[in-house]
Amino acid sequence: MRFQAFTRQMHLAQPFVISAGPQDVADNAFVRLDGDGHWGLGEGVPSPRVTGKSLEDVLAFIAPHAKMMGPVSPGGAMRMAQGLADAVESGKVGPGPGPAALDLALLDIAGRSNGYS
Repeated sequence: MRFQAFTRQMHLAQPFVISAGPQDVADNAFVRLDGDGHWGLGEGVPSPRVTGKSLEDVLAFIAPHAKMMGPVSPGGAMRMAQGLADAVESGKVGPGPGPAALDLALLDIAGRSNGYS
């Protein structure tokens, strides 16, 4: 499994407003997973004010977890996504934008291979 993790600063069309104040720009983390002729893209949006996670936290989560994945077939992507969900639910992996980015990339692989993405 090859992966690429990168960040982008996104200017929001409208401010995201919560009690802590408005936010006009979001710093997003992305991961692209490539393997077995398929690829998927996932996004995690850290918000230190809301989740306590930073871009660095997200990238630090993605790298070792993506490296542990072997070649991913479409069916394997679904199994890996379920395994990640189980790990979050059991508390083995904390919830947050890092697991979300990997989950979305795995689900994107499955969707693309079935003509849904």
